[in-house]
Amino acid sequence: MHKTIDLKEVISKKFVGHEVKDVINEASLFRLKYFEEFPYLYKGNFEYEQEYFLEFSRHPYSYVEVLLFENKVIGIATGTPLKSDSNILKESADLFFSNKLSPEDYFYIGEVILAPNFRGLGLATLLLKCAEDFGSSKGYSKFTLATIVREKNDPRAPDNYRSADSVWIKNKYSRTDLVFKYSWPTILPDKKVAVMDNEMVFWIK
Repeated sequence: MHKTIDLKEVISKKFVGHEVKDVINEASLFRLKYFEEFPYLYKGNFEYEQEYFLEFSRHPYSYVEVLLFENKVIGIATGTPLKSDSNILKESADLFFSNKLSPEDYFYIGEVILAPNFRGLGLATLLLKCAEDFGSSKGYSKFTLATIVREKNDPRAPDNYRSADSVWIKNKYSRTDLVFKYSWPTILPDKKVAVMDNEMVFWIK
C-alpha cells in the first residue's frame, strides 16, 4: 500500500464540458473496476460507461477530475448541475421540489472513487473539495451527492469494509430522507448478476 507516498506526486487533472470526451476511456474503466466492489456491486459494461460520460460532456458546467500517480489513474470525481440531462438525475428535480428544495440551487457530485491503496490519505476530501470549488466557480453554493443504501448485515460486504459515510459527514454533508431507486446490473449474494433497482439516498451541504 502507498501509505508513505508523497502526496505532492499525485497529479490532478480537470476536464470540463466537451473536454470530458478526452478522458472517457480511462474514467469508464476506473468506474467499472471499483464500482464492482461492495457496496455498489455494479457489473456494468464499457458501452454504458461511455454514454454516461458523454452525458457529462454535453453540459458546459459538468466536469471530471482525475487523480494520477506514476501515470496511473488512482481516483476520479464527477460533478454536474442537479438540474441536468443526466439519466440518473431525471427524477431528482421532482423529488427536491416535493421536499421544498430548489434543484436549480444544487451542484451534484456524481462520484468520488479512489483505488483501495490510496484510501485513508485525505484524497477523497481533496476530490470532494475540487468538485465543490468547481461548482462554486459556476455560481453554486449548495451541493448534493447520493450514496447506495445497503443493509448493515449484507452478506456481500467484505470483512474489512468501511463505509465512506464518515467522509461525507467530515465534510459537513447531511444525510436526507430523499430516496430514489436506480437500476443497474447488480452482483447478487450467489455471485449471479441481475438488473435490479438499488436504493439511493441524497446527502446535502
